[in-house]
Amino acid sequence: FNLSLNCRNTQMIARQLELATGSAGLRVSDKAPEGDPVEYLSHGNNEQLSRNLSSTLFGLKGQGVKAEEIVVLFHRRPSDEFLAAVARSSRLSLKEFESPASGCVLWTTIHAFKGLEYPVVILADVMSSDRDEVDSRLYVGMSRARLKLIVLCDVTTRAMLDQRIIEGVTGAKSV
Repeated sequence: FNLSLNCRNTQMIARQLELATGSAGLRVSDKAPEGDPVEYLSHGNNEQLSRNLSSTLFGLKGQGVKAEEIVVLFHRRPSDEFLAAVARSSRLSLKEFESPASGCVLWTTIHAFKGLEYPVVILADVMSSDRDEVDSRLYVGMSRARLKLIVLCDVTTRAMLDQRIIEGVTGAKSV
């Protein structure tokens, strides 16, 4: 079965998904809301990723987003220490998706969340030396978001995404 109409994402998320992954050709439902712009934050190491994730979660909480409307998707399972540090800084509880609890932000891997959706998705730590693998992670992770998407990626992946988005908007390929 070939999907030709995107009914899951807002128009802003669908457009960024197309630009970031080069997955052109999917139409977005006319009934889809415009939505918020996709937010991108980059990091150089795990400490910066932890700070970016904590401040993002804290900011969403300040905007009135309920913890149970948020899922954080990682490309690999984060350490318990990393999750504890994020929970302390953001003042929110994080629980693994397989064992949800009321009032908690859920987290899981991109692979484990394939085929599911959530109102707010934070795609964390997208990185790989293999461009096709990054594309696959981005496509699966970004397309899970119904209403709001935040992408936290390493600086190398961010540079690649910025270049793709510029090329997608201007139609010009870099040499």
